[in-house]
Amino acid sequence: MTISQPGVDAGEGAGCRNAVGRGVPGRLFLVHIPKTGGTTFCSFLESNYAEQHIINAQRFEKLRSCSGQREKFIGLLAEVQLITKQHLDFSYAKSLQAVHADMRLATILRLPVDRAISSIEHWCRVPEESIAGHDPGRRELLRDARSLPLPDLVEKHQRWLSNRQAKMLAGEQECSPLNSDDLKATALKNLEQIDYVGATDQMLPFAAAVAHFMGFFNSMNAHRLNVGRGASRLSAEQRQSIRSQLVELNQVDAVIYQEAELRCEQLLHRWKKALFDLTTPLVSRRLSAGETAVYSMKEPLVGDGWHEREGGIQTACRWAGPQRCSALYLALVPEGSFQVSIWMPSVISGEVLAGMAVRVGGVLVNHELTARDGFQVASATVSLADTEARWLHLELAFPRTASAWDICGAADCRQKTVAVERVEVCRLA
Repeated sequence: MTISQPGVDAGEGAGCRNAVGRGVPGRLFLVHIPKTGGTTFCSFLESNYAEQHIINAQRFEKLRSCSGQREKFIGLLAEVQLITKQHLDFSYAKSLQAVHADMRLATILRLPVDRAISSIEHWCRVPEESIAGHDPGRRELLRDARSLPLPDLVEKHQRWLSNRQAKMLAGEQECSPLNSDDLKATALKNLEQIDYVGATDQMLPFAAAVAHFMGFFNSMNAHRLNVGRGASRLSAEQRQSIRSQLVELNQVDAVIYQEAELRCEQLLHRWKKALFDLTTPLVSRRLSAGETAVYSMKEPLVGDGWHEREGGIQTACRWAGPQRCSALYLALVPEGSFQVSIWMPSVISGEVLAGMAVRVGGVLVNHELTARDGFQVASATVSLADTEARWLHLELAFPRTASAWDICGAADCRQKTVAVERVEVCRLA
């Protein structure tokens, strides 16, 4: 049931109220990549939209009847607030944003080899009576999944198992004419335009973050839909028999997933910070020209992606990890020009330190490394325009993590990157 204001049709966005008095959620397009957990996520999203605002059974039949007529297909999709259930590549998202500039985008990515293996398991469990309803190419694929040895199946149908996530993000769903470098560049560029990027193994917190930023209730539960059970799963030996093939076929996807994983971590950081802002009064101070503020790891931690305190060189420090992205929020007005210095008493490896990216106030900055008094010090200068943000956001991102066990066999299996003892922020004239 919906209740609309006078003169506003029920089901139209502006002014429309549902039975509990909330506005209709904004437009959202899920770039639904197969076997990434999208069915579960679709169910969660649909719980927050009225039936007339989603692709219901009636609309689904209309869409299927005009699937070869792209312009008409796009027109039908543009009628709904929430676009799910369709495995549509990024080109459809761009077409729909041309109609609705306010449409937000979401997607979920999965470890490439795991996603490919899940696809094979799905092909094997499609009921025999359903195979006849597919087109000839799909029928051949599904029957081969039941009859061919796994390595032969992967070799014959590699176009369905190679870089599928990158192809969908690049707008090339089935087989891409792009070479691998162009495919990677296009997929990464389009990934940057997606508002909410999630990872399959972070489904629950990702759903909570999307619910917060979209303004609807977090109804996600832990039950996964469309997941194989028992005998429908490949054994460990079967998986191992095709792993090297799948790794080779998904080299671009591996790069895309690494970036998506980082984007997911950044989204979860912003979500936690937004929740903190709702419940915590804040007084940020404005630094005077030439004034320096020092944040020590002895202070309460306002940030995400850090291990517990431990001893440093002069005072307490924290290792960044176990994820590849770590954030600190400093109670300083983020406006003006600053020099930021990050004092690191230890690093897990030179490679990790060399690959470190630093963002200050959301701006990616160039930093230089110097050795001072036993520390590695990363220093950067940044100029920040007036913003609605109330905290100075410092973010460190890394190409990978490692443990002391990995590096030298020490009895410390924590995934780490760099240890930070203090951060100095100087306001420049």
